[in-house]
Amino acid sequence: MQVDRTAFNFRHVGDGCRLVDPVIPDYLVAYERAVLHEAIAKAGLRLARPIDEGTWAGHKDALSFQDMVLLTRDQPGDESSS
Repeated sequence: MQVDRTAFNFRHVGDGCRLVDPVIPDYLVAYERAVLHEAIAKAGLRLARPIDEGTWAGHKDALSFQDMVLLTRDQPGDESSS
């Protein structure tokens, strides 16, 4: 994420993320991609489709202002997980 091209100023560095306001750390959070993927895997989930990045980050043709992440959990015997 390039901080200077977003709608928000994520200038504060957190643990695996960037923050707008360190006093209210869960107000606006931009997670590092690797941290997000690690959390998804740890929860036993996977991306059902690529992440749709929002217009907040300068993506003019985005589907939404916010990023959208669609996750799925593999079912036992699900052949698509291999």
